[in-house]
Amino acid sequence: MAKSLFIAGFISCLIVSSMGCRTYKQNPLPARPEHVSGWKEEAFDGVHSLAELVLDQGKSSESGELGVEVVSISPYETRASFFDHPIGPEAVLRFYRVSDHEVIQDKTVFMGGANLEGSLISEAEFGIKGVYVNAINTKERWVWFDLRR
Repeated sequence: MAKSLFIAGFISCLIVSSMGCRTYKQNPLPARPEHVSGWKEEAFDGVHSLAELVLDQGKSSESGELGVEVVSISPYETRASFFDHPIGPEAVLRFYRVSDHEVIQDKTVFMGGANLEGSLISEAEFGIKGVYVNAINTKERWVWFDLRR
């Protein structure tokens, strides 16, 4: 009886200790694209793109009445609990009016698409309905994204 309790306790300790040691493999950092189209409206495969940009953290780009700046880039983050999943990198984009540099909206984005409909930036003056993030490089501190109508 005592031997079976010892074995059960030992196995339980192994299981619990292995839960706390779970690790995740981070995807390799993306390479910076050699060419992007910039502020050029294009339509392809049902997508209406206003601009394709690569911006370093702290840098901005402007066209006409609209400007966008990369405010911050947060790194890939792992969690301690067995049931938690890693959080990928994220970036904060700041949209502003060029004429007076008034901030219209800050938007936290992740890899993939982000819907902006219903926000100030999606209204008629600017008409940005979404952002598609192609890559975030947390070491070199840049974001490659596409503004869409």
